Amino acid sequence: MSETNESSFSGKKIFFVNPTFQTQSTVIEKLINSEYEVYTILDYKILKNILIKNPNSICFINPDVSLSLHTWRNYLLTFAQDSRLKQVSVGIISNKIHEKDLDNFKQGVSVVTAGFALDLKDDALLAHVQKQLETHNAKGVRKFVRAFCYNDSTAEVYWLDANTMHKFKIVDISCASIAISVPASKISALHNGKTIDNAKVALGTKQVPIYFEVYAIKPNKGDYLVIGMLRIEGWETSIKEIRAYILRFLSEELFNSVVDLPPDRFDYNKLS
Repeated sequence: MSETNESSFSGKKIFFVNPTFQTQSTVIEKLINSEYEVYTILDYKILKNILIKNPNSICFINPDVSLSLHTWRNYLLTFAQDSRLKQVSVGIISNKIHEKDLDNFKQGVSVVTAGFALDLKDDALLAHVQKQLETHNAKGVRKFVRAFCYNDSTAEVYWLDANTMHKFKIVDISCASIAISVPASKISALHNGKTIDNAKVALGTKQVPIYFEVYAIKPNKGDYLVIGMLRIEGWETSIKEIRAYILRFLSEELFNSVVDLPPDRFDYNKLS
């Protein structure tokens, strides 16, 4: 599957660089709760490494900190010179750029295709960002953000059934469903339509109670992949914990992908 087709299906990663407390509380938290895949970046020196690995992403930058406005402009000008960054959609969220400075900032900066939000507050800022995300099809087809956490040794689901403790590895999890790996010798404990109302998922240091119904059972390399649909209504606290785990897991995965790459120490102030 091509990068473009994949992003059309699974949506796009959304990055906020140096977000203010207002942006964090008014925009980011609401986007996460609306099942957008959102990340916060606090150091511009790793930003290009991240965007190169995620070229179909959307990136909202706060240019009021870290660099001068002139230097941020120079920084963004270099995106057009790097074929790996040309597909990134950049938006600007600023409380300090004045209209008189805007024309100069925009000159030659073709990468800003996700708009300018200048001194917007609360609902107006959220509406602006949501409009840009819809324009750029940030959600894709999927309805829920998912963590593919099979390699997380802590991620397990377990429950007691007729004095037998069942414990299985989680393959992936969202706020709507869970996929678990079940050995062939244990698959008789499950069948389509079976409901389990006393299960817990171990996610990092958390033990989170869940209720799920078996939706599908598929053979998978000698074992079975069991897909369960989570009950959301009445289990809001558990869903909140699952969402927090997914955010932590994906963020850690993202930063680990660039941890060995050299940071960007170029002096963009030197550019004309």
